[in-house]
Amino acid sequence: MLDIWPPFPLVVWNSLSVLVHEDNIIAVLEHPDRVCEIGFDISSETLESLLVAMEVPFPELKTLEIKLDDRLGRELFLPDTFLGGFTPRLRSLDLDGIPFSTVHKLLSSASDLVRLSIWDVPIYEYVRSPLVYLR
Repeated sequence: MLDIWPPFPLVVWNSLSVLVHEDNIIAVLEHPDRVCEIGFDISSETLESLLVAMEVPFPELKTLEIKLDDRLGRELFLPDTFLGGFTPRLRSLDLDGIPFSTVHKLLSSASDLVRLSIWDVPIYEYVRSPLVYLR
């Protein structure tokens, strides 16, 4: 029903403590030209089902935070197609527990990036960039 509202920016925040149905999240993600913030603190199984909706560019996205909350004993990699590899307005990227081998592709399009946090991954295997600040 988002089509009946004016084209205001959309924010998607979801965590395990606030149960939001997956279909509702996907409905918002189907408007990538309006989504300006995404924040997930979710299981890898749920994130896998959302990644399909996130294979296109999100030109208005300014903040992206993803934290895997379960660590199922296997690594969930973000695919090459994540966000269409294009996020020109991204200012803050925070990944926790998610190896992202093509982060350099995404970062090269994020000319407004001022904050990058990558937590709990063996970063040396996936990213070779002087832009990465490890905490």
